[in-house]
Amino acid sequence: MAWLKALHIIGLLLWGAGLLYLPGLLLQERPEDEAEANRIRYASHFTLTAILAPAAFATIASGTILLFVADALHGWMFVKLAFVSALVGVNIWIARLLRLLDEGHARYGQRWTKPAVGVTAVAIAAILFLVLGEPDLSLSVLPEWVRTPGGLRDYLSSISMPI
Repeated sequence: MAWLKALHIIGLLLWGAGLLYLPGLLLQERPEDEAEANRIRYASHFTLTAILAPAAFATIASGTILLFVADALHGWMFVKLAFVSALVGVNIWIARLLRLLDEGHARYGQRWTKPAVGVTAVAIAAILFLVLGEPDLSLSVLPEWVRTPGGLRDYLSSISMPI
């Protein structure tokens, strides 16, 4: 299981680094010549497809497996998953912007890139704080069906909703 945790941590570090690098790359002013534009386009697509996508997949897949094999149903885990969702959202937004840039519907130096860096930095810092500190966040604020294994199935059957 140590190798799975290592894969999860390495994946998060690569994914986070890519999510911080790409907005910085896209913040550049409109390239003057075609060669510079092609260089930026190649670097951004390479980062997205060769680093971000595999790192995000490895992080989420190994984290999902760890969720099932480790004792991880703690209050801080649910908060951590919310921050992971923020990283997924930034990843999707960057991929969308790259597509729009290729189609000529967007321009370099978009105003959203600075907030994307901020969201990424806050999410990574929060994830590290939650995982390393494991703060005692109570699950009592969550409904009973969320806190118990098989609770959703029982809840749906109690309200006569087919599964």
